[in-house]
Amino acid sequence: MVSLDSLGVLDNTFTGKAVVSLIARATTGAVDAANCFAPDFTQTLDNAATSFVAGKLTVNGTVVKAYPDARIKVVCDATNCPPSGITACSADNFAIRPAQAAVSS
Repeated sequence: MVSLDSLGVLDNTFTGKAVVSLIARATTGAVDAANCFAPDFTQTLDNAATSFVAGKLTVNGTVVKAYPDARIKVVCDATNCPPSGITACSADNFAIRPAQAAVSS
């Protein structure tokens, strides 16, 4: 993940903290102005408050279930993203697939 300025260019001076979550849903629907949808599942990734380094963020997380419709949600409070904070979701949906599958009869 990267922090972008108002022109959509990497802001390599940003070092604030943000809460990064995986959100997933079971049914299709609309997104809000922040590209977020009402999730059926939410999982906070990487200790709930992760610091950006030179405008870039790396998160680590294990997701134990498969989800056909997921996004990443970033919440930055007013202290780290003045004046009023930022909530945004990735603009594209993605799927989380199982590492393996077994079929038996």
